[in-house]
Amino acid sequence: MMHMRVFLFLALLTPALFAEDWPNWRGPSADNLSKDLRLPTSWDAKTNVTWRTPLPEGGNSTPILWGGRVFLNQSEGKQRLLYCFDKANGKLLWKKGLVYEGKEPKHDRNTFAASSPVTDGQTVFAFFGSAGLVAYDFDGKEKWKVALGPVKHDWGIGSSPVLWRDLVILNFGPGEGSRLVAFDKKTGKEAWSFDIPDNSAQANTTGLKDDSGWQIPGNNSDPNFVSLLYGAWSTPLIVAVKGKDQLIFQASRQLRGLDPATGKVLWFCRGASDLQYASPMYGELNGDPVVAVIGGFTGSAMLVKLGGSGDVTATHRLWHKPNTKNTIGTGVIYQNHLYWIENAGIAQCIDLATGKAVWTERLRSTGGKADIWSSIIRNGDKLYATNQAGDSFVFRAAPKFEVIAVNSIGEETNSTLVPSDGRFLLRTFEALWSFGVI
Repeated sequence: MMHMRVFLFLALLTPALFAEDWPNWRGPSADNLSKDLRLPTSWDAKTNVTWRTPLPEGGNSTPILWGGRVFLNQSEGKQRLLYCFDKANGKLLWKKGLVYEGKEPKHDRNTFAASSPVTDGQTVFAFFGSAGLVAYDFDGKEKWKVALGPVKHDWGIGSSPVLWRDLVILNFGPGEGSRLVAFDKKTGKEAWSFDIPDNSAQANTTGLKDDSGWQIPGNNSDPNFVSLLYGAWSTPLIVAVKGKDQLIFQASRQLRGLDPATGKVLWFCRGASDLQYASPMYGELNGDPVVAVIGGFTGSAMLVKLGGSGDVTATHRLWHKPNTKNTIGTGVIYQNHLYWIENAGIAQCIDLATGKAVWTERLRSTGGKADIWSSIIRNGDKLYATNQAGDSFVFRAAPKFEVIAVNSIGEETNSTLVPSDGRFLLRTFEALWSFGVI
């Protein structure tokens, strides 16, 4: 009987104690939550480093992992590649990809490896911007590829594909030809497409300044600067609402809920920003499913209760903050609080019910670039985020601000930490790192 009790106890702990697959950049439940009980809280460039593998070029994408394999988008000159590594030692197992000969614009701090791959455990799907979308098996054999046309935006790409049943769904854009498009994951055949409305002519750039104080010298009649301030780089989110799945997508000026099977719009809410970087954040408030969104560059934040139809702005938008700071990374909802980090490295705890700030604190860099483009990872009541200088902050998910640790490796990064099996993976502009207690 005692042996049976021990077995049952270990069986209950197994999901938290042992390996955790991370099939997309937001994790298995697409909410940046890790249940691994053995994750480290301290490391640096020499301490608790299980391995480090150099990379040929910088990249903003976050790795994913399944079983013993790590997958990462990587550019090498004109090549747009998917890398596969051994999780145990960081050894490169294979790399496959596409070549793009055309001119592809991007922001100075963006890269040609900005999108993260996604996997169902058998196939890996990688989006390479103007080079297209491609599917590989775990041995690197190409299954199919689709050319979607060039991405025409001065800041490049940022969205990653998502999986739903037999479909791989992509926010293709921003810029000319932006659309949500779904493909059969086995064949690459297009299943549906939703054209994202272009309202860029309505974008107001007058007097806007970025975080450094630089003022944009344009106005509504200047298309060059309007193009910089309009578009959606966010990755869609799929959640169940009243027993039916919905594809939640924040495009410029509107948050929408679509039927993932058909692409039909079920509802929409006004008040989103011209710029959308972060992905929707799902949670519950008083038992009701809600989604929080935040825009980039003097954008807005809002909370929307799910379950409506048509225009839900007046009925389901619970609060709206019209002027928030530039935010690129995606936050998390936990115990009736919303946590996000502004681009300048300012973390906030927001009362989910009211939208009011509980605390606002700077995550102080040890040196170098203090801006944060990465997203937050939650592990219990601990939050993890990394700034561009390579400082990974561990702080408490609580109404009282508390920094637990600051872990510095001194390499530039815009990527998000990936937890699994008692380790963290981190992609920098120089290398792919693995950290764990040694």
